[in-house]
Amino acid sequence: MVAIACVLFPDFTQLDLTGPYEVFHRLPDAVVHLAAAGAEPVESEGGLAIVPTLTFDELALCDVLFVPGGPGVDTAMLDEELIGFVQRHAARASWVTSACTGSLILGALIERAREAGCHSMLARITSRNVASVRLHERHGFRVTGVEYQVAFKLGRWHDVTVMQVVVGPSASSASSAASR
Repeated sequence: MVAIACVLFPDFTQLDLTGPYEVFHRLPDAVVHLAAAGAEPVESEGGLAIVPTLTFDELALCDVLFVPGGPGVDTAMLDEELIGFVQRHAARASWVTSACTGSLILGALIERAREAGCHSMLARITSRNVASVRLHERHGFRVTGVEYQVAFKLGRWHDVTVMQVVVGPSASSASSAASR
């Protein structure tokens, strides 16, 4: 069973959610969750209310984490509960993907890591997930290696691309500071 979590937040773009949802729910052996902060319906930018299937606290694990876009992303990037949910699940999901401005959530995670004093961030992405690799590249990640046939999902072994972005001071500036 492949668990897919679609994140809901106020003022998302309905098509950014329901288009991918139509693909996800047709996958064999997939269960699609619509996750939100609470159990009440969440309104899209056009007023269409989507009822979550579970709350952020109720989702144990997911294989795929999906974040739609929309004008509500600006507010969502400041929502501690939503960003915490995305952080927890992005660290363990096999695939993290988004539509349109949903990728700004990744940017918010990078900024939060920088503010927390992290030096670098790593991503491990199934190598065939070219869209996720490109998304990470747009946020400054670069490929640092490939792990061959280390992820088993959907009945087969997959290679994993390892990517990294330095978010803190560079090694050269750190060694310059240390030598003073």
